[in-house]
Amino acid sequence: MTGLADRGALRPLTLRFVDDDLERAYQYDEGAKGLSGYRIITGATLVLWAVAALILPIGTDIDPGLARTVCGLMALAGALCLFLSKWAPTMDRQHALATALTSANGLVILLISDAAGIIEGYAVGAILLVFVFGFVSRTRFIHATVRTVIIGLGVAAAVVLYDGEGSLIVDLFVYIAAGLGSIVGLRMIERNRRQEWHQRHVIEEQAVALAMARAESERLLLNILPESVSRRLKSGESPIADTFSDASVLFADIVDFTPLATSLTAAEVIALLSGLYSRFDDLVAEHGLEKIKTIGDCYLAVGGLPDPLEDHATRVIGLARAMVTATSPKVHSPICVSGSESTPDRWPEALSGPGASPTTFGATRSIPPLASRRRATRGESMSAKPLGHSRITTSGTSRGGG
Repeated sequence: MTGLADRGALRPLTLRFVDDDLERAYQYDEGAKGLSGYRIITGATLVLWAVAALILPIGTDIDPGLARTVCGLMALAGALCLFLSKWAPTMDRQHALATALTSANGLVILLISDAAGIIEGYAVGAILLVFVFGFVSRTRFIHATVRTVIIGLGVAAAVVLYDGEGSLIVDLFVYIAAGLGSIVGLRMIERNRRQEWHQRHVIEEQAVALAMARAESERLLLNILPESVSRRLKSGESPIADTFSDASVLFADIVDFTPLATSLTAAEVIALLSGLYSRFDDLVAEHGLEKIKTIGDCYLAVGGLPDPLEDHATRVIGLARAMVTATSPKVHSPICVSGSESTPDRWPEALSGPGASPTTFGATRSIPPLASRRRATRGESMSAKPLGHSRITTSGTSRGGG
């Protein structure tokens, strides 16, 4: 696939980008930037011709009625181009309208100058002012070429038809020199302008790609390390070693997973584990605990790490019970669950309360008709026996030390 940096080639004649998508993006981008300038030029045309309608009858011998009519029509043309700006979102549309307007301006200036008897020395000077407008607005050189040719034909016709004293050859020479100079200058400006835009576009694309890569690396890092540890690692802290006097660990394992997996397709196994662990992840977040990792059908979570928690044992017990509930037949799970939690050290107080045992907690669930429902008596240790498809055994410990 061609890279963005390689797509910036320009067509030799028109200077358009070879890549059509890149050219389209450039057209709209530059069109948005140049729209205000286009409106200023067309608005200025409207105002100047309105003023000319008042000045020409006073300063020249041209018929006042003719002067007002022609100037009024040109002012109307400027107003029309200004109105059409809302339908000119691209640079080419704006410059096409501006080229039509400036070409008409140049030809009308020739006609008025000839009718007023001041074409020699004045017409070309007035036309060059039109060129100045185009140069300041950085008209695309291809449009500037079209405009120069159209007005040039009008100047050539005036030279041929001129019957006054002297000659308009010098005026024609000045026009041709000015026209060629503006075309060459505008071509150089446009080439540099397009190259700068493309370089800026490449930098922006690379910045977005870099940001996406950084976000992906951070996401992968958070899958490996807790967020607090990840932040410390990115800040440059090394080594990262903390001591914890108390913590609880929960381990969940699907008993008889191998026979279960052999009875399912690979896609079904992945869907089963993905759905199960997604529910476990939500439960871990709800209880404010930290998921450590999953390996195959094993799930490991902790309480009190990496951020200390006073009630980590209670939270881990709550998580274990929630995991048993989440895999019960009520949620249409094909997993039969058996769970037990040992309660050394601080766990008896976590398990105390209405309906809880001060020593152990156990539960067994199955899906009829594969097995009948059973519940271990609280206060008893319970050994896991196959029930239906599979079982999940959860266990937790709490110990001192770092």
